[in-house]
Amino acid sequence: PWLDVNELASTVVVTADSREQAERAARELAAMEFALRHELQGEKLWSVEQVIQAALDNAQDGPVVLVDSADSPSAAVLEKLLPFRDELYCALSVNDAAAVERAFSMGVGARGDFVLGASLAPGLSRPVEVKDAVVRSLHMGRFRLQGPAERGQMRNVGRSAVLEAGKLQILVCVRAQNC
Repeated sequence: PWLDVNELASTVVVTADSREQAERAARELAAMEFALRHELQGEKLWSVEQVIQAALDNAQDGPVVLVDSADSPSAAVLEKLLPFRDELYCALSVNDAAAVERAFSMGVGARGDFVLGASLAPGLSRPVEVKDAVVRSLHMGRFRLQGPAERGQMRNVGRSAVLEAGKLQILVCVRAQNC
């Protein structure tokens, strides 16, 4: 299902000869988009709680995939997943340079508590405490995309660490980049 996150919304950017013209045009475009919001919505958007419940209720032997096209604050998603850390297999990423440095200083196999998220945009989410996580692997963060989209393109998320908290696999990166 597609994810709906209240903290994020559309943005209207305009250029004009004066500030007044720009503000008027931006208000008009925003009003037009808002009037069309139901037509633009497309498929039903799900809350994080609805996706988690669908995964818990899943009687099939297949995954429930949360498609995060909104680039939601991943620490907020992580916070909602933590109570189910021993029930649901899940992989997600969080950008947090300080947590990556902590994982590197601890080393692979070390176990500890981490505070993740809200380092890039503290106003959108709050940090989340992940207790008793294991540092599974450490990486330099450079890789080539292998899937059908952008195959062969290089990505660099900087130094990164994979933390394991129960059945949750958390890729913690220094820098954000779609991958």
